[in-house]
Amino acid sequence: MKIDVSKIEGYAEMTPEQKLAALESYEYEADNTETLKLKEALNKASHDVAEYKRQIKEKMSEQERLEAERQEKDAEKEALLKSLLKEKDVSKYQAEFLKNGFNSDLALKSAEALADGDYTTVFANLKTYTEELDQKIRADVLRNTPGPKGGNENNASVTLDQFKKMGYTERLEFRQKYPELYSEYTKR
Repeated sequence: MKIDVSKIEGYAEMTPEQKLAALESYEYEADNTETLKLKEALNKASHDVAEYKRQIKEKMSEQERLEAERQEKDAEKEALLKSLLKEKDVSKYQAEFLKNGFNSDLALKSAEALADGDYTTVFANLKTYTEELDQKIRADVLRNTPGPKGGNENNASVTLDQFKKMGYTERLEFRQKYPELYSEYTKR
């Protein structure tokens, strides 16, 4: 806003020093309406910019939250899928172990180890299974092996040393077939 010099009395006839002094002491009434309009426009623009920034920030936060929720759900789905696939594999492996003669507990442990890729445990369980199977076969063979046949009722073909080497099951069978000889051997 410019100063209207026509309102200063005698301004045209003044020397430059007098003009400067007059201008320095001049008090004018400013037209504040224009200034107020500019200030209001500036305030409104600043407010609008702040509001747009806030809205953008909220939208970004909402998008980020939605993305995080989506990623969390995807992770849950993936974990569930892995769990179900492992259960399926364990079930399939357990059925195979059971079909091959494993007891249910050993079959389950072996199937879980196989599904986890723990081959050390699988081989250890196979060793346990073969040992149990070997013992079972030996017991079946002993159970189905006929006793010695001979004319002697006391079964003289079984010596005391042979009796001492017999297992528990064999001694029980020997006791049932030859009670007198059994009691004679057990007294010693």
